Amino acid sequence: MCCQVVYGLDYLITEAAARLNSLKHEVVSHLSSSPEALLVVEEYDKLDCAARGLWRQLLAHPERANITSKRAVILMESNLGMTELEELLTQMGDRSKVKLAAAEELLRGVVFAQWRASQCEAYEDTLKFMSMIDVFMPYFPLERQHMTQLIDLALRDRAELLRERRDGQKITLTWNPQVTHFLVGKVWLVYSSWVPDVNSSSDCTL
Repeated sequence: MCCQVVYGLDYLITEAAARLNSLKHEVVSHLSSSPEALLVVEEYDKLDCAARGLWRQLLAHPERANITSKRAVILMESNLGMTELEELLTQMGDRSKVKLAAAEELLRGVVFAQWRASQCEAYEDTLKFMSMIDVFMPYFPLERQHMTQLIDLALRDRAELLRERRDGQKITLTWNPQVTHFLVGKVWLVYSSWVPDVNSSSDCTL
């Protein structure tokens, strides 16, 4: 599977036509050469009417561009609905209590309302575009266990880089769990039962 990330959809009005043609060429070329492609569209909520119309046509009628998207995975990323998801998480108290169906229904409603407000197409076309999206996947704020895993990964990556120094000087980096605990304690985790230790000591040994 080959991946293509689409970005830069926010541009000056005078550049709109040229950028849209360039975008269409890149997407069509990628899907034509890689039928099992992974296509990532960043910040899709910022698409203007012309760009959204392009996506709608490509998804609804790929045969018109001589491409197929049946085996492609198209991921549309956005921060739209973030506040609503945070409110849902606060209401439920724990992410394990949030059902995917409820979060998906919430996001689908938020996106539909935003797209209708922009008045880019007829009501029926907005419904058709929404129906082409198979899953609305929510991403909740990170919690302590996630930050612990991320910091451990970062430390291991740094240790590996030091071991592979090209100047021939091999440096071994080791640390104890207290170091990870200290670093996690510097991150403010909003949705976690664990409160950062603001009085934690900085005396950690690497």
